[in-house]
Amino acid sequence: MELKYYFDSNMTPIEAPANAGLSEALKLLDDIEKKRKAKVYRIDTVNLSQMELYGIYSQTHKPAIKEKHEVASVFRGARRRRLWFGSRIPALLVYEEDDSLYPTVTYPHKQGDQIKTILDGLQILPDP
Repeated sequence: MELKYYFDSNMTPIEAPANAGLSEALKLLDDIEKKRKAKVYRIDTVNLSQMELYGIYSQTHKPAIKEKHEVASVFRGARRRRLWFGSRIPALLVYEEDDSLYPTVTYPHKQGDQIKTILDGLQILPDP
């Protein structure tokens, strides 16, 4: 299993339901890495171009359709003009198989009327 955490070191995450429990989630991510429960990659998006970032974000749509959850409404800014993926709203992409092209699931995401945060996702990860 691989976990890829996308964030921007130059930006403070906004206060939003999608970012709830983020500091606790980061501690849990460290714990998962230390216990070798998954390969953990932290990707600072500060040096990625908008095109590169959008390419990564685009990979989340196929699994979202399959799993019946929504990512676009979580990561698009006001009036959908700005992409907040991996910047104002950090993202965690979960890959069940190492080196998979598409993630199995992306956190945060919207499922029905509920936001599933990064913390929610880390708390339900299966043991390898």
